[in-house]
Amino acid sequence: MVHELTLNLPEDAHLPTLTVAQALRFALKAKTPSTRIPGISRKQFVEEMLNLFATMFKMKHVLNTIVGDPFVRGVSGGERKRVSIMEALASRSAINAWDNSTRGLDSSTAVDYIRSLRILTNITHSTTIVTLYQAGEQIYQEFDKVCLIYAGRQIFFGKASEARPYFEELGFEATPRITTSDFLTTITEPKTQHIRAGMEGKVPLTPEGLEAAFRRSKFYTKIQEELEAYDRERQENSESDTQNFKEAVKAEKSRNVAEGSPYVVNFWMQVWYLAQRELQLQAQDVVAMRSKFINVVVLGLITGSLFYNIQKTSEGAFFIGGVLFFNVIIVAWMQVRSNHPGSNIS
Repeated sequence: MVHELTLNLPEDAHLPTLTVAQALRFALKAKTPSTRIPGISRKQFVEEMLNLFATMFKMKHVLNTIVGDPFVRGVSGGERKRVSIMEALASRSAINAWDNSTRGLDSSTAVDYIRSLRILTNITHSTTIVTLYQAGEQIYQEFDKVCLIYAGRQIFFGKASEARPYFEELGFEATPRITTSDFLTTITEPKTQHIRAGMEGKVPLTPEGLEAAFRRSKFYTKIQEELEAYDRERQENSESDTQNFKEAVKAEKSRNVAEGSPYVVNFWMQVWYLAQRELQLQAQDVVAMRSKFINVVVLGLITGSLFYNIQKTSEGAFFIGGVLFFNVIIVAWMQVRSNHPGSNIS
């Protein structure tokens, strides 16, 4: 079921010079379970899952295109967000959170993006929490539940289809052609609240009043009943559920992975995968490679000239030591890179 997601990332964070396929392969390799279908190797598992995700999210045509970012040209913004979703799908996480992740997308791309989240949630049986700005009606209908908060107070939580009727029953009125999400937003803004004729003075308008009205409603009672039923179920099946969970986690991890480790693959496999990714980054970051090559040639000539005409005396030995130290520092300094993988400090 799609609840709502929150991760405080204004932009999708990716290594821009990796291709879509390389980024996804790395995510899949890091989470490939040790126990798989008999006869399926790690490589086959990764490739089949990559093909499945690319087909599911209509990304097969850009698999060999670099992901890019605001500085490096790559796939479009909507496609980059789908890469984020596919990486989340590869992680097999139980809870996913996305904060205002449709910002900057056109309406049709935003709808496709939210539908991709819907697919992610249905396939993995996970919980997805999303905060959105100006969500259209098509987007709103993709969600199972909605949570409305006014000045830090919860004034509604329940099925998305029941939110609008609930507030209309309280006495609020929706203006013509307004979407459900915009109508719910107007309730939390005193200047935009519309009260139905004849209900003036009877409708709670403050955060405290709306919270009290929600606590008296059937929706709040239903939430409490669901929480109590969940607690009872956990208490009744706590031992068997815990044992099943431990066995599932153990079967997923590779050999030599510590019992309490959050990783699926062992340390040496992680080193190998990271080394492969670093080689791909270095080979495909043409601007940085060209910059480093020019730096090496120019600095080699400059530092080499420092040895010119040094006297072979004790005083000259002091100068040679200084020049050698400077060369060591230059080599270390050239490895320093800015946070942006496509740039180089020079």
